[in-house]
Amino acid sequence: MKLARRWSLVPSWRDRFMDLLEDFFAPFEVEPWREAEGSVNVYEEDKDLVVEVKLPGFDKNEIEVTVSDDAITVKAEKKHEETKKDRNYFTREFSYASVYRTIPLPKEIKANEAKATYEGGILKIRAPKLEERESEGVKIKIE
Repeated sequence: MKLARRWSLVPSWRDRFMDLLEDFFAPFEVEPWREAEGSVNVYEEDKDLVVEVKLPGFDKNEIEVTVSDDAITVKAEKKHEETKKDRNYFTREFSYASVYRTIPLPKEIKANEAKATYEGGILKIRAPKLEERESEGVKIKIE
């Protein structure tokens, strides 16, 4: 993450400090392509709560979804191995990708009625919301 600064022939103490900060935080930067995998949208539609998870490049049989009343866990894992031999040239390539997310839900859902679809790299999980109960409160005696 490069920060904008004014141009000068002689670096100021501010420029040196900014360079120091950039060097310090560089190992913690996340590659832009990594941020896209597992991105989440959570929203309400009528009586349902909908969760969308961005999982490009996975097949639906590589994705596992676990639903509870107050959270959804998504695991996806892809392993690929390819071996090529052409004349005297031999290559072997491996690739691996995984995503693991537990998404806390803003409202409780009926976990046993949840349904999931996967299309175009987007996993969509839809579950009916539990009816909100109005609590009138209970008076308790102070001892």
